[in-house]
Amino acid sequence: MDAMTGKILLVGLSHEADAAIADAASTVRATLFRAAAPDEIELLHEEHAFALVILDRSVPETVACLPAIPLSAASTLLFLVSSEQELELSGAMEQGAFVDYISYPLRPALLPGRIRTLLHIHHLQRELLACQALIRDHQDKSLQWQQSLEQQNHYLNMLSIRDGLTGLFNRRHLGHVLAQELEKSREMNTDLALLLLDIDYFNETNRI
Repeated sequence: MDAMTGKILLVGLSHEADAAIADAASTVRATLFRAAAPDEIELLHEEHAFALVILDRSVPETVACLPAIPLSAASTLLFLVSSEQELELSGAMEQGAFVDYISYPLRPALLPGRIRTLLHIHHLQRELLACQALIRDHQDKSLQWQQSLEQQNHYLNMLSIRDGLTGLFNRRHLGHVLAQELEKSREMNTDLALLLLDIDYFNETNRI
């Protein structure tokens, strides 16, 4: 696991919880950062990309810090909650983030496995976002190529039915239009008239 996906931010944890999380983080070789106020969170997020944010919801000050945490589709949050808050958070998902929770009392033996799993989830989320971005980029390029191909086909089609010197429709276009009109006349059982015009000295003009 690289350094970027191994950074953990602790927000508003009690001394007991901080010590337990610190021991677990050392087991999974994660780097810990701590914040107690919204401005500290903002400063840390400017310098680091955190794989996991751990917050203690049983501490009232922590709830006030939550809006300061930038959440994205790759964000992973772990809430430490009291037993009363467990029902409230079951199934609750912060917008654009993966959310998990652990209720007190903490069991230190289980923390390394939980943290390792959440770090892995964050890593997979980042890979998914990168793949989605790559797919969108390929789709955009494919659309551009398709539009370019359509323009080239349109240009080639114009070259095939127009005279290169005058820009007028050529004999090939005339044959195509006559075939369409004849078919239309047969289907509708109507008469079809063809008017021919002769332009004097046009051949000399065409040679210029």
